[in-house]
Amino acid sequence: MSLDLLTRMIARRGVTLFPVYSGSMDGLIELYKGRVDIAGCHLLDQTTGEYNLPYIRSLLPNEEVAVVNLVTRWQGFIVPLGNPRMITSWEEFLSGRHRIVNRQRGSGTRVLLDFKLRQLGRSADRVPGYYREMNTHYELASAVLRGDADTALGIESAARGLGLDFFPVQEERYDLVLPTRLLDQERFRIMLEVLRDPGFKQMVVAMGGYGVSSTGKIIDRM
Repeated sequence: MSLDLLTRMIARRGVTLFPVYSGSMDGLIELYKGRVDIAGCHLLDQTTGEYNLPYIRSLLPNEEVAVVNLVTRWQGFIVPLGNPRMITSWEEFLSGRHRIVNRQRGSGTRVLLDFKLRQLGRSADRVPGYYREMNTHYELASAVLRGDADTALGIESAARGLGLDFFPVQEERYDLVLPTRLLDQERFRIMLEVLRDPGFKQMVVAMGGYGVSSTGKIIDRM
């Protein structure tokens, strides 16, 4: 949702952004292949507990890229109003007593869920709905709203946008990755100006579930 807002805001400045929604891993691979200018990612490294940078170093080893923060946000359990099944822990979420829907392989949300499965020693085959894959957080939330799933791991803004409840479990950093050479182009200077604008940050915060303390900051160059 914050990326959709960014798209609208930079369009007012005459810059068109064409978002293509896929998993974080696929986005970095497409950037490596030169098919996109920017990739968004929120990938938890299971060895270091660090977000994004280990994956970027691994998938773009010989590329000069800048890592710009978009937002921090909460991942958590999307549940019906009142959380009738009282899903407030990973142990309960992955207990096998609740039907879930899942993000597709390669997405940061899926990486996080699979990490927790391994950490708890649980089998994916014993979690009803694990293999039902959705491409967006709104699809996850919609499945819960319709009653097709009891819960899903997703982001707060998607849950709140559909009038659902949300139980936070993991704060993550969502970054934008782009070739360093593009930073001097006017279209990307405009993008950074919008990201750093207090008005933009206020609108992001108003959506719920986002933090903007580092929004627009260049996290790293590599």
